[in-house]
Amino acid sequence: MLRIGFLIHLIDAGYSKEMFDGISLYCQEKGIQLVVFPAHTLDWPFGKYGYQDTVLLEFIKNYRLDGLIIEAGTQCSFCGKEKFEKTFINVMRPLPMVTFAVGFDGIPLVQGDNGHGLEALVEHLISVHSCRKFMLVTGPSENHDSIIRENSVKSVLKNHNIDLKADSIIRGNFFGQSTVSLLKAYLEEHKKLDFDAIVCFNDIMALSIIHFLNGQGIRVPDDIIVTGFDDSFVSSFDQPSLTTVKTSLAPQGYATAKKIHELIQTNKAEPYEEYSTVALYRQSCGCIKEDDFSFNAYDEQMRKISWGKEFKRLRERRGLFLEGDFARIRDIVSVLLTVKDYSDFMNALKMAFTALEINKAAVVLYEKKTEHLKNAEFAVPEKAKLIYAFDADTDFKITEALPFNTKEGFLPFNNFDNAVSAFMLKPLFFCENQLGYIFFNTGSFSGSVYDLLCMQISNAVISLKLN
Repeated sequence: MLRIGFLIHLIDAGYSKEMFDGISLYCQEKGIQLVVFPAHTLDWPFGKYGYQDTVLLEFIKNYRLDGLIIEAGTQCSFCGKEKFEKTFINVMRPLPMVTFAVGFDGIPLVQGDNGHGLEALVEHLISVHSCRKFMLVTGPSENHDSIIRENSVKSVLKNHNIDLKADSIIRGNFFGQSTVSLLKAYLEEHKKLDFDAIVCFNDIMALSIIHFLNGQGIRVPDDIIVTGFDDSFVSSFDQPSLTTVKTSLAPQGYATAKKIHELIQTNKAEPYEEYSTVALYRQSCGCIKEDDFSFNAYDEQMRKISWGKEFKRLRERRGLFLEGDFARIRDIVSVLLTVKDYSDFMNALKMAFTALEINKAAVVLYEKKTEHLKNAEFAVPEKAKLIYAFDADTDFKITEALPFNTKEGFLPFNNFDNAVSAFMLKPLFFCENQLGYIFFNTGSFSGSVYDLLCMQISNAVISLKLN
């Protein structure tokens, strides 16, 4: 069975999730095993968290993969294209690879058009909503997508003789809370937001800014317009719904998986494939009234886009889904917080995996916890022990500690090798110490839920002093 890897930055980012949906659909259709590596990004500059996940880059270098899909735009956001190519891409050659968003010599590229949809959106803000004063909230300065989007916006503004001052640009990082912190700092310095519209380069930043502004008594869109980019799932359901740019990430994911499959089978694939983007107009720019939920959005020709049966059902139940997710993870955390011994821990793992629809999993701990400092290289420890593994489909189960050498494989068994499923590899860590890792297939819950599970398992490992 073929095994394809998918390198992303976070499992709960809408951008990655929609790419994953397309990739996993193709793999399921073709009987391919998919392994997701949420490795964050190199040179992550914020705080003491996040960098711990970059150890997964070392796992990828040593894992048996037939091909690798790389979400290269986010991977290059802080370290830059040159460093990522030198430290990772070139190390992985000649493994068949396909990248998304950022291209490298000799590697096929799938890319969304960062220009058309955003240009149409800004034209709309100027011609329909009479916007003249703009603030831009960009991605990192090294991010390829962000650079193209900024140039596209500036081109439209220049055509309308609209000046964009240097202090009208906030250099964000595509994350919500840190972007809000930057906007707070701007408000503290300038005392007000003297703009007609805030154009954000992804939906996460836009939605976070809208929530912050609402808390400050600044109404969107009555006082200021806010727009996003990506048309992530939540953009249709938030209040107000978000005017944005649709990038069709799931179809791009499907195309990327098809391309890597062709490359593996024939050693050749089309070198470049681009997908168009379109603007969607919703409540956050004022095109749809606050109390009107009869349709999803207007397209660029101001034609109504209907919800469709599935979207309508999900909109009605969104609150129930979120409430169910929170209740489920609360119960799991409560159990893991109260484990007193190894037996309790095994029972808690079984309960957690069952509750979160995980039917295949393996938990591995290093013989000794291993220090991993920020921006330092990490070598996967050779001595490890499998402490728990199961496959609900075959009744396979291991609950007694099984020592093994990671150089011979990251799992001491091959029971999962022929499973047509989407697996994920996540490191277990506490502060600067790497504890081990967990390999599992995901259910229908949000990525944040599985992230929280791994964090709480790490806490339990530390409290029980298991390594």
